[in-house]
Amino acid sequence: MAAIDQIENRFGKETVTIGRLANLQKPDWYMTASNRSPCYTTRWTDIPAIN
Repeated sequence: MAAIDQIENRFGKETVTIGRLANLQKPDWYMTASNRSPCYTTRWTDIPAIN
């Protein structure tokens, strides 16, 4: 925290942000789950083998 305080004292308040995006605009794309497998873990038998 001391390092962050030094940076903010030198460059101005809210120069460093913790745990959030500095740019809060809407993204151009959104991640969807429509193509996600219903399995939440990967099984070795589900991975195709190439011979």
